[in-house]
This record gives sequence, C-alpha cells and structure tokens, in this order.
Amino acid sequence: MNKIIILLAINSLLNFIVNLKIVNKKLSYFNLIFTAFAVVLIGTNLESNNSLDLEVIDENMSYLYPIIMSAFIVSIFLIIKYLKKYKDIIIRIIFFSSIVINLSNIIPIENIFIYIITIIWFTFDYLTKGKHNNLKLFVSNLIAILISISSINLIQLKNIKTGVILLIGLFLFDIFWVFGSKYFFKESVMEKVAVNIDMPLLLKYFYSEERPIMLGLGDIIIPGLFLKLLINTDKFYPCIIAYIISLISAITANTLTKLPQPALLYIVPGILGTFYLKN
Repeated sequence: MNKIIILLAINSLLNFIVNLKIVNKKLSYFNLIFTAFAVVLIGTNLESNNSLDLEVIDENMSYLYPIIMSAFIVSIFLIIKYLKKYKDIIIRIIFFSSIVINLSNIIPIENIFIYIITIIWFTFDYLTKGKHNNLKLFVSNLIAILISISSINLIQLKNIKTGVILLIGLFLFDIFWVFGSKYFFKESVMEKVAVNIDMPLLLKYFYSEERPIMLGLGDIIIPGLFLKLLINTDKFYPCIIAYIISLISAITANTLTKLPQPALLYIVPGILGTFYLKN
C-alpha cells in the first residue's frame, strides 16, 4: 500500500506544479509515462486480495474480448451522440459498480464507506459541471490509477497463448476504433468517447485546454496483465522496458502528427517483439 500512496503523491505533485506553471508543461509527458510504468510495476507485484475471486480470461474469452469491447464502445458512443442530455448520468450509472469494486480491492476501509464516498464524489462532479475542473482532473487521475492497479491484480490471464491472442485482438480493436471507424461513423469513435467521458477511465494530464495528454486505462491494464505472466521470468524487465519505449513512441507520434494515436499500435509490437526475441 505504501508504494501506491507514493505513486499517488508523485502523480499529484507533478500535476500540481505543471498546473501552477512552475515547470514546463512538457513534464506532463514524463508524468504520463512514469505513472503508466509505475502502475504496471506495482500491479504485477501486488499481493492478491483473497477476499475477491480472480477473473480468469481463458483462450475462448480472449477471442471474444475485442468483440465485447467493440459492442461496449459503440454503445457508449451512441449514448454520447444521441442522448446528450442524459449521457453524464447514464455513463456514471454504467461505471459505478465497476469503480467501487476496484476501489474496494485497493483501499483498506469498509466497502460501505467506499460506496458513500464514491456516490458523494459522483454527485459533486455531476452538479458542478464546468466548475472545479482542475480538482476533478486530479481526483479522476487518482481513481484511474487505483482502478488500473486493482484490475491488474484482480484479472488473470490463463497462459501466454491467451495473452498473445488478447494483445493482438485489442491491437486490431484499437486501430479500427481510432482510425477505421471514421469510414463508418464519419468520426473516430474512440476519440469521441475519450473526449466526452468525464470518468476515471483514462489518465488525463495538463498540457493545454485544447490538447490534453490522455492515455486509456486499457493501454495500461492489458499490457500489465501480460507482463504479470512474466513476473518470475527473465523476460519481465526487457518487456517492461519495451512497454516504456512503446509509450514514448506513441506520444512522439501524437506530438509530430497532432493526431490521436492508438497506443496499443506501438505497445503490442513492442512487447510481443521483445518477448519472442528473448526466446
């Protein structure tokens, strides 16, 4: 738990000094990369919570997962597009249980207090839309970090083959919904969802109001699950270094092109390439 607290403190401090313009806004890039790396490292080494059952993803589920995720993201996209008046409350209801379960796995207090705190925060966030944005960004990032660590801890891939199938499937999923969806929906579905969801489902950092730096939690959790399989092997550290380099590559591409980049486009080849080169 101490490592998690230290990570939350460092993340908040870096966010704070960037927001106060004490340092260059480019420090946000470092904060993003450092946070993603630290979440994966902590999540893969965290002792499992025996009071909660692990969710095991087998080979069949790894094939279905991109399809399930596609149906989910289209549903959220349609809610945002056609139920604009009610989208905020609907999306909060959809994600409430998942967020509470993940926080219950990480925060060492009674679950009832987590429910109460979460409801109070969601209510405050909803009733103060457009206000206190900096505070909301800080808190949202902290919750997103806890969710990522908890998810890596609670979910288990059955074996390496399952992990490879899942990574490749979500690699294709990410590319299609960022780029390919424009040909079917006349806009990027992934970008539309990311920009319009004020929920702790991504890490979001100060850079400018027009172009905040964002990284979806799937770009942390999915590689983290695969890396967890390698934790006791000599491939773990080379693959986690490949993960960091891949993140840097995705951010560099985003900066140069000024276009949203599917991070898994860089992460999956980086990790799997390193994994198989080590064989």
